[in-house]
Amino acid sequence: DKSQRGFEESLLGRSRVVHEKTIDPVTPSIQPPVKSAKEKAIELVSKDGRELRNFPEFCADKDVVRAAALAYVWALTYADKTLQEDDSFCCSIFRSADLTSLVSKQSWLALIHINASAFFVMEDDFKSDRDLGLAAVRKRAWVFEHLNKSLQADKEIALAALQVDPTLFRFVAPSLKEDSEIWQTARKGALEAVQQDVTIFLKLDRQLRNDRAVAFAAVRQEGLLFLDLDEPLINDEELALIG
Repeated sequence: DKSQRGFEESLLGRSRVVHEKTIDPVTPSIQPPVKSAKEKAIELVSKDGRELRNFPEFCADKDVVRAAALAYVWALTYADKTLQEDDSFCCSIFRSADLTSLVSKQSWLALIHINASAFFVMEDDFKSDRDLGLAAVRKRAWVFEHLNKSLQADKEIALAALQVDPTLFRFVAPSLKEDSEIWQTARKGALEAVQQDVTIFLKLDRQLRNDRAVAFAAVRQEGLLFLDLDEPLINDEELALIG
């Protein structure tokens, strides 16, 4: 009858309402952020630095190469030449990386071949080794300034440094400065350097600055440098005229 149907419809309506309230709306799943190619590379090389060889597109990227080298220092062999020749970059890696496995002279020679700043993180015994010192100076002449006194008195090492940078003459052992080949190498380098850049003159050892030929080359370009000369050049009339 009508009352029965009304009762059933009332129950059905309430059932629909309850059903609609108890069903949760579909919640969209949260997707993790997509990693960039660089981030993926860093993640992989951080676990195994040798993986850098599989990412040639990032071999000149400092972040990726640093992550690889800190995990495996020899990963630097896969790095772009511009990074291998970046002394500050390589030195920061050598100071932070675990180098305890480098216990042989040959290992240090190989690392110096990548970048000479490896010389600064070696144990003192290795720093006194002639072959390692010579290798470092041949790679980067300025290392000569930081060698111990015995290596600065080594003629072959001193020549290797002076052939690149005559300003390093001031670090040559006093006993070696009297050597004819050492002096001529430094003097020739100083002349060429001053002719290209007169400001180099003030960086030269006093002995080189008071060489007449070197002094002439400098004073011809910048007369005020005459005032920096010592006797007897300060009394040289010819120099005074151009100064």
